[in-house]
Amino acid sequence: MQREVIVRLPDKIVINDFFREQNPVDIKKLTTKALKLMSCCPMALHPKRYMCNFQPLPRGVYPKFLNYPLKSLERFEEKAIDIQKLQRSLDDKMRALDLEEMEMTRKLDNGLRKEEHDKYLKDIERYYQDTLKREEERPNYQRKVLLLHQKEIRQQKGEVLKESAFTASKRNTPTKG
Repeated sequence: MQREVIVRLPDKIVINDFFREQNPVDIKKLTTKALKLMSCCPMALHPKRYMCNFQPLPRGVYPKFLNYPLKSLERFEEKAIDIQKLQRSLDDKMRALDLEEMEMTRKLDNGLRKEEHDKYLKDIERYYQDTLKREEERPNYQRKVLLLHQKEIRQQKGEVLKESAFTASKRNTPTKG
């Protein structure tokens, strides 16, 4: 019935919108087409399985349609329930991924803090090792300085002894005079 209109639609989006909106239809043509399709339809697919023969609409009132195929409704409801389950499952997975991301961020933050802490500890350890090494070298340096002083004292002592021996020998030796 709407073939000409559909063929002239520009793209897929507009075509999809066409099927979601109400469109004017020539009822006389629709009824003729429906009767023609009913006459050549196999019994397994025939609409008589779902509804009574066509009857004219009462004047002034549009009756409620009560003979909608229940299996179609049930399939639609099952699909809706499946979609809701899938949506809940996706929401749960998204929540789990968000929690995992938060946990990884927390671990990364903690890891970076621990890394900074470890670096700080290594710097402190290196400082104390350097200080300890200097302190260990200090007694060696002081020992060398002490040995130098002892050597100087011995040299001075030796000179003093020579000097005192020389003066003592001068006192003990008679002078010719």
